[in-house]
Amino acid sequence: FVFTSSIAVYGALKPPMREEDTPRPEDPYGIAKLAVEQDLRTTHEMFGMPYVIFRPHNVYGEHQNLGDRYRNVVGIFMNQLMQGKPLTVFGDGRQTRAFSYIDDVAPWIAWSPEIQLARNETFNIGADEEYSVKELAEATNNRLLWYLVPPAELVKNLRKVFR
Repeated sequence: FVFTSSIAVYGALKPPMREEDTPRPEDPYGIAKLAVEQDLRTTHEMFGMPYVIFRPHNVYGEHQNLGDRYRNVVGIFMNQLMQGKPLTVFGDGRQTRAFSYIDDVAPWIAWSPEIQLARNETFNIGADEEYSVKELAEATNNRLLWYLVPPAELVKNLRKVFR
């Protein structure tokens, strides 16, 4: 059994989070993820069912849920931009996160049942390099602009601005 948990099981623990760190979830989402992890361990002990647990963090990519207002800041920013709303950045935006593209994470999850050494283990999975929320907001704003506005029209409008 492969379970996609969440880095949310660690609560407010400061990065880098390690698998041997004690989970201390702070919200219902993290608590629910940890409960399933514990259930899988118990099921293995009682019935021998193998499992692999992955704790991804800040995964983004195609087909992600853009409607969730509480998780996944990349999706939240994209949703706000598509609605013509300003991006919501709390504080000064210097808080950092490591963002993981789905194609960098999904293959490891998909292959894990075939890897004997992965059985009955828990893995944190995702990018190591951190970016500030402010940097993400700027990058998302600039990148989405290219998708929403045809490049020729964008160049024409930029020329008007910089005359």
